[in-house]
Amino acid sequence: AAILHWYLMNYVKPEGWVYGAVWLTALVIGCVGLSVLIRRLRRMPGASSPTNRAAGLGWQASGYAIVVTIFSTYLVANRLDSSLPFAVLPSIIVTLWGASWMISLSLSEQKWMWGPVVTAVAFALALGWFITSPFLYLIFAAAMFSLGVIPGIIMVRREPSLIV
Repeated sequence: AAILHWYLMNYVKPEGWVYGAVWLTALVIGCVGLSVLIRRLRRMPGASSPTNRAAGLGWQASGYAIVVTIFSTYLVANRLDSSLPFAVLPSIIVTLWGASWMISLSLSEQKWMWGPVVTAVAFALALGWFITSPFLYLIFAAAMFSLGVIPGIIMVRREPSLIV
């Protein structure tokens, strides 16, 4: 969605509602994918451990904060008659993801999780710096990949196998 947003913003320049439709579609697809993934992960060894449950609550709280912030930003943008407040969202989202990684790090004591924590700080600051740049959403896409996909692969590979 971030790459599509960047492309639309720089090359197509559609009506403002199109961006909302892109992100709403991505949200629906993401929620469906996440629910499927969560069902699969619940069957993994250790999924119901107190540490994993607490870390999951940290991520859930960040997700809640992100959704509320998106709706609040929509209200601010509406009141100001400006789309500029939406440009702050990537930095806020990355900051909340970094907080979630810090919770996971603190609970699991897995040192490799410092990588996503530090990466989130760097990306949040970069997104703030590039807030008016045409590259904002490309940087956001790189942040989501670096903070979601790469650590996710690492975590899945470290998970014990169901087959002994």
